[in-house]
Amino acid sequence: MKTVQTFLIAVVLSASLLTAASANAATCPSAGCDANWLNVPGDFSQPVNNFSMFLLNGWFNVTSSFDGSGVGGSNPLNTTGNQINFTASQFDHNGPGQGTATLNASFNHVVIGSGVLLGLNTTIYIDGTAAGALIDNADSTQGHWTLNSHLFADWGNNKGIDLGIMPLSTNASFAYSACDSYSAICSSAVANHLTASGSIMDYHSGLAYMVGQGTTLDGPFPGFRVTVGLLGQDPVVATVPAPAAAWLLGSGLLGLVGVARRKAV
Repeated sequence: MKTVQTFLIAVVLSASLLTAASANAATCPSAGCDANWLNVPGDFSQPVNNFSMFLLNGWFNVTSSFDGSGVGGSNPLNTTGNQINFTASQFDHNGPGQGTATLNASFNHVVIGSGVLLGLNTTIYIDGTAAGALIDNADSTQGHWTLNSHLFADWGNNKGIDLGIMPLSTNASFAYSACDSYSAICSSAVANHLTASGSIMDYHSGLAYMVGQGTTLDGPFPGFRVTVGLLGQDPVVATVPAPAAAWLLGSGLLGLVGVARRKAV
């Protein structure tokens, strides 16, 4: 009997410790999480800093016009295993957590997601150089992230469709139209007129939501508008285990997003 009681007490204590540790991880202030979480401006102390963003989820929308007339529709993007790597300069700040870092990257067919459009397999990828900025909000907890990337798409046998320079940004909003069903022929009567808005990067969770919009310059649908939404997360934060209480209830985290982490060069 004592053995059973001892075992039960051990289980309860272990669950309590796991819950406390997980809660601590979820609410840890930046001052105590420098090893795992983005620390601004401390993580930008070198002339060149390496960052990565794991892409967790995404979607894309294609329409021929904002009123929804013509071919179009919204589709999920499979981003599993995809990430964006880039470099950042030192912050040009006057005080802790204030200023801007310049972002740069060079891409060679870096796939950000894949899906199906009008029954054909579609892949969206970045090629060439890209530049942008991380603009801090002056309290070291959040900042806006933008990378002006040259996006391309493969649609069925149509390879390298030019989507133009598309700013993927947490600080942008774009109007778009969506059909009632995927891969459908839209009409103004059934199209939903929506807005895609980015969400600021949270340094403590490593999460951010980026949106972009461009226009196809060539291919079978020149002049069509393409809207992209991406959820990203700092790769180290992404390895933090789910809260113990959620584990005990048998539930998991779904579709969490986020962004960039550093490793000083």
